[in-house]
Amino acid sequence: MGISIVICRQLNSIVTDCLCVILGDSSFASCCVDEIAGQHMKIDALIHYGRACLSITTGCLPIYYVFGKYSPYKLNNEVQSFKQISHQLIQNIFAYSSETITPSILLIMYDFRFKDIAQYIYNELISMSSNGSGSYNPKLLPKLIWSEPYINTLDNSVIESDRKDDVNNHKNQWIRCGRLLIPYQFDLDTLNSIDNNNNNNNKHSWMMLYIGHTKKSDADLYSVYRILLCLPEIDPSKTILFDPITRDLDLTGLQLNRLLKRRTYLIEKAKDAQYIGILVCTLSIKHYQHIIDRLKLLLKNAKRSCITLIVGRLNPEKLANLPELQLLIIIACPETSLLDSYNFHIPVITPYEMECALHSCYINDYSLNDERTWTAEKFCIDFHDLLPGGQAYIPVENVIPQITESFAMVSLIDGHSRFIPKNKLHTEDNSQSLIVQSSSELIDYNQWNLYANRVNRTWYGLDPKIGQTPIAQIKDGRVGLPTQYTDENNVE
Repeated sequence: MGISIVICRQLNSIVTDCLCVILGDSSFASCCVDEIAGQHMKIDALIHYGRACLSITTGCLPIYYVFGKYSPYKLNNEVQSFKQISHQLIQNIFAYSSETITPSILLIMYDFRFKDIAQYIYNELISMSSNGSGSYNPKLLPKLIWSEPYINTLDNSVIESDRKDDVNNHKNQWIRCGRLLIPYQFDLDTLNSIDNNNNNNNKHSWMMLYIGHTKKSDADLYSVYRILLCLPEIDPSKTILFDPITRDLDLTGLQLNRLLKRRTYLIEKAKDAQYIGILVCTLSIKHYQHIIDRLKLLLKNAKRSCITLIVGRLNPEKLANLPELQLLIIIACPETSLLDSYNFHIPVITPYEMECALHSCYINDYSLNDERTWTAEKFCIDFHDLLPGGQAYIPVENVIPQITESFAMVSLIDGHSRFIPKNKLHTEDNSQSLIVQSSSELIDYNQWNLYANRVNRTWYGLDPKIGQTPIAQIKDGRVGLPTQYTDENNVE
């Protein structure tokens, strides 16, 4: 934001037939494009600077992404230092690869600002595999998978990669975590055979090199978590983190156990929650309305009350105004859905976790192959995966089956009994739960408790008492100075 004025002035001086204005980032997260603010300004196109989650937007505006370019290694001593770090990186990659009998796979991921640095390391690995130079055995080199930003255009086409050694067959490329993954000189059939061989011993067989700023208090660390959760093939213990800004090389890997334990606890809290808020943190991501409708239908079938909230920038003070809510379901981009809710008095979970919680309340036969049985092995951060056509989509009636008798379960949070009422499956067209409250008001019967609390805490201004006072003739009002009005007696 500090250099936005300079950029805007330069664009206005170069392009004279249009006007460039400055728009701030979305109030919730800077990685998302704020199309709503652009529509308020009636703009025709938008340029997004900085970190981006690359979520598919509603398509109201054409968007051009500028990720930035960080190239700190320009001086001779810096280049030499970077080569030493690269040598250490490659050495550890070969060490990890030599631990497996079957060929291993190395996935190269990076913050888009550091593409030049990632590409240098990628080219060095390719050169070693081709020439066999150096002290490394080319046979120990893992299979390489390169990643590119996946950007959809308005005509649903994909911006082509600028690499010359990419595989031209698009069947050998696939999309995960907002990135286009491109294998180097092998196809998906070879990849599947390697995974099948490795899965006999270890479910997580891939290595990952992530190049980016990974300070723990920074949101970039959630980008790494997003990759690890979306790609369960990666072994977190064999994840190498390289920070080009601080030049820190982390070879200890990442541990997701603490994160997954926290998510498991939140799912147990969701099983007990009866008053739930659907927290909408984006109005620009495509199909956000559809996931809201799906959640409302699921909660309706489970006979739980819900309310939709749009609060903008999220903080504990705002949530403190909603003491009756026991749970929040966040509708946001994948990189901000894993919200750290330690400071909030209300648990915050993703739509996938909510579906897992509801599903576990209505089934008796747990199966590991069930798409909605929580095992911490599969995790859908992107809510698009839950919609029709998504990778993890299942019909609503499979998430919450119909039961004809009520029963009780024991809560793992407080040890009390959890009552599961018998339900009747509703569809999107079913509106039988609407009851008439007045001549011009309809309200869902299951939402009455939340509605009553909201009415009791709403200030409507001064009460005019229309129709409650007798009709009087119009007469002159009081005039004069505040010290003495004309209708007052003289005061000595």
